[in-house]
Amino acid sequence: MTLMTFISLVILIYILLKKDNLKVKYVKLITLLSIIEVIMLNGYFIGFEGKGISVKFFLDILVGIVSIYYIYKEKIKINKFLFFWIIFLLICVLLGIFLEIIMPYDQPIVNYVSEGNWDGYVLGKMNKAMINISWSNVFLLYFKI
Repeated sequence: MTLMTFISLVILIYILLKKDNLKVKYVKLITLLSIIEVIMLNGYFIGFEGKGISVKFFLDILVGIVSIYYIYKEKIKINKFLFFWIIFLLICVLLGIFLEIIMPYDQPIVNYVSEGNWDGYVLGKMNKAMINISWSNVFLLYFKI
């Protein structure tokens, strides 16, 4: 068990078992997720064979499940106008991915620093890389929204 897994488990168990209402637990989970996003903790929650499930991914899934449960339990009305635009944006993104699958662009387009530090970025010494778009990345972004 890694240190990040232990710390995450202690915090999650504390948040989920404390005698708060669902709204307070949800706010605490969102706060924890925001803190982890800001300080960019990249540790594994569950690691196996040099890979694993990151803490951010696990918290995204957990907050998503709690969000759906909160909407269901509290019977919160979702703004239809906002829901329409989210679905419209999702359809546009999926059409773009479908177009990329049909007519792929074979040239590298994403800049990255080849020297591994910010000096190369500031001086403009960057290489180009290919971008790999997958369906799962898009659905994960929408799950976060």
